[in-house]
Amino acid sequence: MLSPATKYNIPYLISLCIKHLQRHLTIHNVTNILYVAQRLNHEELYKTCISYVSSNVEAVLNTEEWKAVVLNDAILQRLLSLTLDTHCDVCL
Repeated sequence: MLSPATKYNIPYLISLCIKHLQRHLTIHNVTNILYVAQRLNHEELYKTCISYVSSNVEAVLNTEEWKAVVLNDAILQRLLSLTLDTHCDVCL
């Protein structure tokens, strides 16, 4: 829902989707949500995901989702290395 809400610029729906996603982050979905947040340029959601990853580094880095999404996306790798560099030493 976040993608079409963003595409059609529906602020209320965007806000509702972001709040829902922020409340329901898990080690298994944070990578995909982080990817979507970065692609759709939703900075608030992106920061929430980065914070979640930083707090759960070991668990998130061991998921198949992390390996499939982050390790295969050079742009996201660069952004994350800049962002997470201050939070952990083993993120990428």
